[in-house]
Amino acid sequence: MITNLIGGRWTEPAARKTLPVYNPASGEVIEQVSLSSGREVEQAVAAAADSFELWAATPVMERARLMFRYKSLLEEDLEELAAIITRHHGKPWMRLGGRSAVGSTWSTSLAARRL
Repeated sequence: MITNLIGGRWTEPAARKTLPVYNPASGEVIEQVSLSSGREVEQAVAAAADSFELWAATPVMERARLMFRYKSLLEEDLEELAAIITRHHGKPWMRLGGRSAVGSTWSTSLAARRL
């Protein structure tokens, strides 16, 4: 089951209602996603706002170092990420590899502009 990441912690939603996630190429149910409550959404938004304050106070060079580390992690797991996206979105594997690599490059470019 897909869980929530709130305030840096993976949490199980309080409600037990779920929706299936389908592989669009096969129609097979591949995951279940939990339906979160409004309160859980509010908690996630509050945690993100708190995190933003910490991020904004982080020196630019440290933010740049973290973003390049993020890019490196994306590249390390490129094949696994491509497989997940292929399964969830039905894109052919061969086409996706290039898009994932572009996404990694794009994240670096975006990071440089936003810092």
